[in-house]
Amino acid sequence: MKLIILRHGETLANATNIIEGHTPGKLSDIGIEQAKRIALRLKDERIDTILCSDLTRALETAKQIRNHHLQTPFLVTKELRETYFGEWEGKSRGYAGFKDGYKPPLPADAETAEESYNRAKKFLEETSKKFSNKTILVITHNAFYKAIVAVITEKNYGEIRNMQTYHNTGLSIFHLSNTGLWQNILHNCKKHLD
Repeated sequence: MKLIILRHGETLANATNIIEGHTPGKLSDIGIEQAKRIALRLKDERIDTILCSDLTRALETAKQIRNHHLQTPFLVTKELRETYFGEWEGKSRGYAGFKDGYKPPLPADAETAEESYNRAKKFLEETSKKFSNKTILVITHNAFYKAIVAVITEKNYGEIRNMQTYHNTGLSIFHLSNTGLWQNILHNCKKHLD
């Protein structure tokens, strides 16, 4: 299986440092342009199925890609939603206590890193069984993207918080061999934005 992972385009909340989580979000003008650029980059890529988060910001990104892949099956799933950030959702990163590289502990009502990791692991197991020998495009969100990559690269859930931020429309490609080993082909690439 070839797995192409993509974060949605920039949102209005991203541009103003607001934490979104499960809120729908809306692409900014920059985000719409980013989505158009990644769509052009992927237009000639063979994609057997597109799997997309059900949140608006991911769907708006997918819309641009689908313009070039009209015959490709398109499935929307809650499994690809962003990590749930509880009381932080809709609040600023400053309110939550982020500053100068400091990442505060998640609020008590948030989805834990372990829960997010386990959701990513289940998603990958089910997807690899259902779509073996296929090319799948996954459109998701930064924190859940990290969880997926943590599972693929055999990190533990405690390492997620220290992983790099995925660029808006940052593109990663992994290949799962028949022996169950993942190979990283491309990681968090944004050359389509340069």
